[in-house]
Amino acid sequence: MGIKRTHATMASNDAHDDGADSRADAATRGMHPDRAAELLVDADELEVAAKHAKRAEGRVKRLPAGVRIERERELKGLEEKVREVERRKKRSDCITRWHRVRFFERRKAERRLKKVAKEGGDEHGATVDLNYALYFPLEREYVSLWPRKKEGDEQAEERMGDRDMWLLVEKCMADGTLDDLREGKVEGCGVENGETDLAESHAVDKKTKAKTKKTTQKAEDSDSDDGGFFEK
Repeated sequence: MGIKRTHATMASNDAHDDGADSRADAATRGMHPDRAAELLVDADELEVAAKHAKRAEGRVKRLPAGVRIERERELKGLEEKVREVERRKKRSDCITRWHRVRFFERRKAERRLKKVAKEGGDEHGATVDLNYALYFPLEREYVSLWPRKKEGDEQAEERMGDRDMWLLVEKCMADGTLDDLREGKVEGCGVENGETDLAESHAVDKKTKAKTKKTTQKAEDSDSDDGGFFEK
């Protein structure tokens, strides 16, 4: 004769099983948005959250008015989490992709600043160059200040940085907001307005991603210490 399972035991086992399910399995069970939000912890979080958001949206429309308002609020919170996951992923990708380029450009900018301070020249411009490499927003594709010259190219040291960003760095130096710029919290930096700015920067990403490897090599090989970035 089989052993009867008590209600408490069944509930305990069910709870354990629910927690042990894979995220892919959980995503197919139509669980409550609150439960879905709890799953936003690893690489699968965006896919899981998106599935629950879409499923919850369909259910919400069929609910009574009072309940619908509450569920719409929950759904909005879940959608915010999805956007935050997207931002974190974009930030992580950009940091990884451009780490070496920024490192070598920072070193070059430091050398130039020391040289200008010692021998005279545009110390302000050299300082902006350094801060450009240090505080360019982490969520945006980095635009190199000093791409490597091509073999046989007489104008190899042409500056190809983002002029608008360079000027914004200069402004943030005066305002004391460089840290905010690096975190994408300064107006006009391209990342502070959520979906709109992120969508625009995604379009830029597609154009620049293919050039990353080449730009990294250029930054490593570049060893020039010429003058400032922009002339006043």
